[in-house]
Amino acid sequence: MKICTIEGCGKKQHSFGLCGLHSSRLRRHGSPLKGRTIEGEIRRFIEMVKRTETDECIIWPYGRNTNGYGRMGVPNEKKTQSVHRVICREVHGEPPIGMTDASHSCGRGADGCINHRHVRWTTHKDNMQEMNVHGTSQRGEKSITAKLRADQIPQIRALRESGLLMREIADNFGVSQNTISQIILGRRWGHV
Repeated sequence: MKICTIEGCGKKQHSFGLCGLHSSRLRRHGSPLKGRTIEGEIRRFIEMVKRTETDECIIWPYGRNTNGYGRMGVPNEKKTQSVHRVICREVHGEPPIGMTDASHSCGRGADGCINHRHVRWTTHKDNMQEMNVHGTSQRGEKSITAKLRADQIPQIRALRESGLLMREIADNFGVSQNTISQIILGRRWGHV
């Protein structure tokens, strides 16, 4: 087995004589050694954030998930965790029973905000309501899977009230009969 040509790596070669990680860094940054975070830098940054007394958003400058939330590796494990949850836990303690979400009062969690003054433990329901208030919810046509627009929902309800069958309404709008049923019952698109 050929190993990565980077000294001390020891992983199996993937391409260009490098392992997958170093090959990826070469493509992204032009060097297999760039793009790395210096050991201890993330922990120092988190400690600085915890001592900060500003009310301005503090944006996570390192890795983020596809939704924009800051992510960091778990020491000695091959997984990551949300930075705003780490900050919330370290500043405010473990989440109280029933409060599972670390909510952002600023509404900028998806922008990478990790200010300890902006995060607190809350229920999932309250977090979703705050997202609606901030306009950051992915409900309705903001959802990447949405097939309907908000202006179509009143039409769907009116068609059902006029006696049209849900199957016929579903065919007209290109969605399932279950979707129409959920809209009529207020389980989907209830905010419209």
